[in-house]
Amino acid sequence: MKISKFIGKHWLFCLILVIAGSILAVNTIRNRRDNAETNFAINANKAVTRIAITYGEFVVNLKVNSSGHWLLNDKFRVSDDAINTFFRVASRLQNAGPVSLSINDSLVDAAQRNGKHIEFFSKRRKILSYFILDTDAQNLKTIGYKGKGKTVYKLELPNYDGSIASLINVDESYWGGSKVPAPTLLQVQAVEVDVPHEPERAFRIDVVNSNAYRVLNLYSGHEAQNVDNDRVLNFLTTLTQIPHQGVAQLSIQQKAQLGSANPDFVFNIFTSAGCDVLKVFPIPVEAYTDELGRTVNVDLNRVYVKTSADNQVFIVNYINLYSLLRGVSYFTP
Repeated sequence: MKISKFIGKHWLFCLILVIAGSILAVNTIRNRRDNAETNFAINANKAVTRIAITYGEFVVNLKVNSSGHWLLNDKFRVSDDAINTFFRVASRLQNAGPVSLSINDSLVDAAQRNGKHIEFFSKRRKILSYFILDTDAQNLKTIGYKGKGKTVYKLELPNYDGSIASLINVDESYWGGSKVPAPTLLQVQAVEVDVPHEPERAFRIDVVNSNAYRVLNLYSGHEAQNVDNDRVLNFLTTLTQIPHQGVAQLSIQQKAQLGSANPDFVFNIFTSAGCDVLKVFPIPVEAYTDELGRTVNVDLNRVYVKTSADNQVFIVNYINLYSLLRGVSYFTP
């Protein structure tokens, strides 16, 4: 009753309040819409749990696992340097204004056809999406397009004059830190090494604690005595940090041949989450005769390393595997 009397007495004031509130609500909605269309920097306060980068036939899917680590395509762990570098770029993107109307439409088409499509998700909710493209048009260097609306924007990074889209990498080996994907040293509980061509050389390492190990010859069943723990630690460290030269680009026939071939070495790495397997294969080359008159038909400097985690084949320098191609005697004085 009192409210109706107040409105009746001050109806003009109430009308002004309603109009002002409506204008404020409309402006707020418009500002949010404008920000959604023009903002390309990911908010550091947003809980990003997945990132999808699509570039032609290449797809990079980055996802946080239950341990807080980023995984690439649900297969292997992303290096901290790679993901931190990506966020430094993605969180600092600045909109430098719309491009010229004379080239806007052509850049919309170019961005969608040739640009890198980046999407950020918080659980199942998409929180940011745009196309980014390096271009020579009118010295713009890098442009961004949200995929909706009709406006393309010039993008910049503070204190950086180069092309920005090139900083967004779609090479899987880059995200893996140029190391063969494997469990970390702290995750390893045991390792079994099989040598298919020489089964008597097979052995197993069990991690007893942080500085003690048990080494067992699997062929004889005998445990090695007087194990040098420093040598075992060096072996495990090397095994979990193998650098590679890139992913091998194999034809369907080459993949089939590799799948049916016997590896030189098989490393079974056991963790609480299961078993990761690394297989070492020689790289075939056209046969030739060396200076000693021997026929050589494999690459003497490099090998293939195939992983069970993502079924990829990496090219690794032989010298980086040398300390792993040992027998049980290596671990004893």
